[in-house]
Order: sequence, then C-alpha cells, then structure tokens
Amino acid sequence: MSDLPLVSDLPYTLPQTNASKWNYLANLLNIPPAIEINAGEREIDALAATIMYRHLDRIERIEAMTLINSLPNKRLVNMLVTKAVDTKYLNPQWGMWSMTNEELLADERFHQTISNYSSYMGVSASVLV
Repeated sequence: MSDLPLVSDLPYTLPQTNASKWNYLANLLNIPPAIEINAGEREIDALAATIMYRHLDRIERIEAMTLINSLPNKRLVNMLVTKAVDTKYLNPQWGMWSMTNEELLADERFHQTISNYSSYMGVSASVLV
C-alpha cells in the first residue's frame, strides 16, 4: 500500500497523539465514539483513506478498500465502506469532508446564486401585489 495517501496527506492540522487523531477524524466522519476505543495507526489511516476515497485512482481505491477491510472491527469497516462508496458513487455532498476546497467554493457560489435569484423573485413578486 505504498502509493495510498494516508493520514499525513490530509489537508487538516491534526493533533499529535493517535487517540486525538482518531477523535478528530471520527468526529469529522460522524462515527460514534463507542465504535473504536483502542484505535491505532491502521484505523486512523483507514479514516484518512475513507476521506480521500473519491479522489483516488482505481488502484488506490483498491488499496484503500483493502486497508479498510483489514480492520478487525467489522462494525467500523461497514461504516467506512458505506461512507467511501456513498460519496464516490452516490452523492459527494453526503460527505462534505470528502470535498475539495474548489468543490466547496463552487457549491457555495451555486447556493448563493440560487439565494440571490430567489430573493430577487420574492421582492419582485411582492412589489407586483
């Protein structure tokens, strides 16, 4: 799994300890604290692989799924696989944590345009009444 980007490649400023990294990333992914109490580097790298999954090439996605599926906690495995697949193949906005800065800015511009248009139409309609 040498080509797979891991936790050090995330665009986040993470705490130093594994427990703190786990808490930060698990919170970001909305994983309940009771899922993994003794998380190690492999579990933390699996969280990172989940976050970056939709931006990986085909080989890296295979490596990411191999890493995720190698975890002993199958409840965690199921959650991470679901989150990775949902944001890759169904809707990236279900996991804003998986979106790039450019995608987030484009999404914000789109929603601002809709809001501006709606405001304009609301004011225009109320003036006509």
